[in-house]
Amino acid sequence: TNAGVNSNGSTYHFAAFETGADLVVGSYTGDGGFSKSISGLGFTPAFLIVFSNGSPSRPVWTNTQMEAIGFPGPAVAEFGVAQIWTGYVTSFDPTGFTVASFLDVSGTVYHYAAFKAVAGTLTTGSYAGTAGAKSPATGMAPQYVIACNGSVNGLSVQRLASNAVNESMDFTATASMTTEITAFNAGSYTAAAGSLQANNTGTTNYFVAIGAGQANPLPVELISFRAECDKPNNQLTWITASETNNDFFTIERTGDGEHYIPIGRIPGSGNSSSSHTYSLIDSFVPEGKLDYRLRQTDYNGEYRFPGVVESDDCNNPESEFSFRMYTGDDHQLNILFNLRADASYEFGLIDINGRSIRTGQLIASKGTNLFELNVEGYPAGLYLFRLTGSQNTITRKFYISR
Repeated sequence: TNAGVNSNGSTYHFAAFETGADLVVGSYTGDGGFSKSISGLGFTPAFLIVFSNGSPSRPVWTNTQMEAIGFPGPAVAEFGVAQIWTGYVTSFDPTGFTVASFLDVSGTVYHYAAFKAVAGTLTTGSYAGTAGAKSPATGMAPQYVIACNGSVNGLSVQRLASNAVNESMDFTATASMTTEITAFNAGSYTAAAGSLQANNTGTTNYFVAIGAGQANPLPVELISFRAECDKPNNQLTWITASETNNDFFTIERTGDGEHYIPIGRIPGSGNSSSSHTYSLIDSFVPEGKLDYRLRQTDYNGEYRFPGVVESDDCNNPESEFSFRMYTGDDHQLNILFNLRADASYEFGLIDINGRSIRTGQLIASKGTNLFELNVEGYPAGLYLFRLTGSQNTITRKFYISR
C-alpha cells in the first residue's frame, strides 16, 4: 500500500534482473578505512550500483567509461542529485571492485549490484554530445537505459521499454515524465537534441544499456564435469543445471591431446529446467594421463563441447601429491589437490606458444584444496597449468572451448 510504488491509479515502470554469472548482488560493512576491496564476483564489473543502509551517502552508479579527472578510478553519478563525484570507487578489479572512504564508513552496511558486460545483453559507453539528436550504439535493442553527463547540469535519467514514445524519467521520487531519451531503436537509443542529462554538448555523456537477455541460450548449462580414478577405471561425472533440445551426450577420450575416440554415449533429458547428474565408467583405461571431452548433441544434430577434463594416470599408485583439474564451464578452471602438510606454491598459466600469460602464488593447507581460476576472455585452444612447490612440480594441459 506504499504510495511510492502502489498509488491507486498511477502507472509504474520496473526493470527486473536475474542474478547469476553476469549479475552479482551483495553487501558489505564499512570499516572506516581509506580503501576496501570487494572480490569474488567472478568477473570485472562494467556497471556498478552501490547504496548505503543509512544516510552517509546517496545511491551511486558508475560504468567503466566514467572518468575521474585527477583521482584514481572511475567517477560516480548520484541517483536523484545533479552531481558527479570522484574518489568513491577507486578501481574495477579482475573479480570485483574497490571503494574509498566515502563508501566505507565504519559500521555502515552497503549494498551493491555488479553487472558484467555481455554482448547483446549489457553495454556501457560514453559519447560527446551533439547539437542534434544523438543515437549511441548499444549492440542490441535496449529494454532499459540509464544515462548522465559528466557535469552537474542534470540528474541521471532512465528509460524503459514500457515507457511511451518520447518519455523517460528522472531518478527522483516525485519527478514527472521528461523527454530526455525519446526512443529505443534496433541497435541504439535516441537522446533528445539539447538534453542536458543525456546529450550535453559541453561534457562527456555516459550510459548503460540493458537488453532482454540472450536470445538463443546454450542447450546445456553445465555445472561441473569431473574425472575420478577408481582403480583400474576412470569415473566420469557431469551435472547439468538445465537442458534445452538435448538429445544425448558422448564422452570422448584422447591420450595425445589431438585424436579423440568416443568411449560411451548417454541419453540427455531433452528439455529440463532442473538439475541432472550423469555418469559413465571408462573401464579400458590405457597407461598415462588422459583427456576426456564431453560432446553434447541436439535433436537437430548440432553438437557442442561444454567441458574438457584431464585425469590422473589411473594405472600408477597415488602419489603423495594427488592432483587433478576439471572445468565447470568455459570460464572456470578448477584445480583440486591433497597435501600431507601446509605448503606454498607458485602457479603459472602458459599458452600453446610457450608464453607465460599469468602467474601467482597459492598458499595451500594440509588436506584437500580447491583453487578456482577464472579464464574468461582467453582465446579458445590448448593451455598448460603449472604448479611448483619445494618438493614437486606438476604441469597439466587443459582446453578452453567456446
